[in-house]
Amino acid sequence: SNREQGDQQGFLSELQRKYGTNILHIPYDSPWIRDYGPLQRKSAEHGIQWLDFDYAFNRPFDEIIPAALADHLNLPISDAVSYLEGGSIISNGRSLCAMTDRSLEEAEMNHEEEFDFNEFKMKIGCTVLAIIPALTNESTGHADIIAQFLTENIVAVASTMGASTVIDDQLEKAVSTLKASARIMGQQLQILRLPLYIDGEYFYSYINGTRLKQVYLAPSFKSVPPEMETAAYAAINAALPETILIPVPADSMAERGGAIHCITLGLNLPEEYVNPGYAAKWNELHIAKTLLPVSITIQN
Repeated sequence: SNREQGDQQGFLSELQRKYGTNILHIPYDSPWIRDYGPLQRKSAEHGIQWLDFDYAFNRPFDEIIPAALADHLNLPISDAVSYLEGGSIISNGRSLCAMTDRSLEEAEMNHEEEFDFNEFKMKIGCTVLAIIPALTNESTGHADIIAQFLTENIVAVASTMGASTVIDDQLEKAVSTLKASARIMGQQLQILRLPLYIDGEYFYSYINGTRLKQVYLAPSFKSVPPEMETAAYAAINAALPETILIPVPADSMAERGGAIHCITLGLNLPEEYVNPGYAAKWNELHIAKTLLPVSITIQN
């Protein structure tokens, strides 16, 4: 629709105008690059590694994008030989991760089978994996609707502000599980609550933004009461005082089951593998996947 195209084109134009973004177009099936893009694992021994997990069999263009990106950038990538959607997992970058119970089940992983579960955690680069409840009636079952690490020690967690007792109970359980999991690793988390607005089948989550080095891309929803959005932005600005918050229209994304975090993916590139043509000029790669042609954005 014209509205969808306007939302997405505005997002790309903002990146180009303010940050000198380059855009590379690639065929695609769906906008959810976070789910099917390469999962990145970093370790002291092996550095940055890209993993390619299985994705929806009926989205063949989406399925091949990780390999296409690796080929374009001359990077190695490993076939993970299992199913996992990227939006289903969040991490603080210090080996503390979280997934929902539903996503873990979809990955055909039983956390009570200790050996297999430890192998799975090792594969995705997590020392501790917190299992949090998926939200009732939320279509994706993903963690990035529920919680998001803004820094190593600050995690934003959604709240319906009393509008849904059932979902707020699930979110409180997520908070307690995240805190307990952090303590296992000797880490302490600061919890930031952000509003979650639910309208029938649609979940408008301010959790689902994307943190860049100096910028936070925050979803903006016309469908949400203005005072709720104002409160969300104020909380994010207070938690990230040195970061510029940029609102991005996201109603059409939410109505399809996602928002900004779902259509973006920041990529860490090991210097020894970066194509020399990029290495001299660019130091950070971001992918913005939209309902328009796929966009790989490269930012100074």
